This record gives sequence, structure tokens and C-alpha cells, in this order.
Amino acid sequence: LFSAAEDGTLAAWDLLRGAADPKQVKPQATLIGHLSSVPSLALCPAGRWLLSGGRDQVLLLWDTKLLAGGKVKSLKPVATISAGQPVSAVAWAASD
Repeated sequence: LFSAAEDGTLAAWDLLRGAADPKQVKPQATLIGHLSSVPSLALCPAGRWLLSGGRDQVLLLWDTKLLAGGKVKSLKPVATISAGQPVSAVAWAASD
């Protein structure tokens, strides 16, 4: 599970490894790269790549495979794409 905050921070959550009390669940890792709010996230159908679009006019590509095992606490994007304007939505196209 991934979430995005107004300050541009993204978080990765592993609910299967969470505490018995849902109020005690904490993010597995923080994804750092956006400079302002992130209104849109899209996980590719295979589950490896996460795309985030921000009001900072960039799209960031994240490799979620690096989060496997729960040892990574902070992740940086593998690619940055300038959108030239604030991004309000992102999506993956289905492939045949």
C-alpha cells in the first residue's frame, strides 16, 4: 500500500507485517523526491513500478522491488520526468 501527503512525502506500508492494533501500524519506508503535494499515484499492473505525479510538475518513477524484505527505510526515485505543469493524474496503460 502506498500513500502520498501534502508535503510531497510518499509512504510504503506493509499491512501484513503491521502490528495487531491498526493504530500502531507505521510506514515501512519513506519515498523522498517530490517538493510539493502529490495528488496521484499509480502502481503498474505487475506491481513493481510506482509512478507519482506532483504539483511540483514532475513525474517520479519508483522501483518497489527495492522495498522487498523491509530493510530499506528511505527510497529515492529511479527516474524523474518533467511534466512542465502540475500533475493531477497518472495511470498505466494496459499492454497486450
